[in-house]
Amino acid sequence: MVTIKDDIVGMVIGKIEKSLRVMRHTRVGHITGLYVLPKYRKKEVASGLVSETISWFQEKEVNHYSLEVYNKNLPALALFKKMGFKECIVKMKKKV
Repeated sequence: MVTIKDDIVGMVIGKIEKSLRVMRHTRVGHITGLYVLPKYRKKEVASGLVSETISWFQEKEVNHYSLEVYNKNLPALALFKKMGFKECIVKMKKKV
């Protein structure tokens, strides 16, 4: 969580999960949520939150990280790619 003048301007949720058996690692750090108030975006708040979460994962000896982001959220996609994340799973849906 990031606060400025006692106001919460951003937050991140990270958790450590067991990996699937087919993976080469036993645990993965997963970022399940990231939000920054609009007027604080593009001010490195989000990247700071993600970096702090990765540091926490590393303290817990977790060295593989994952997250999900909507394909139309171009600013978030750019941020995560800049931070070294790569696309590896495509999730598809269909309205019936």
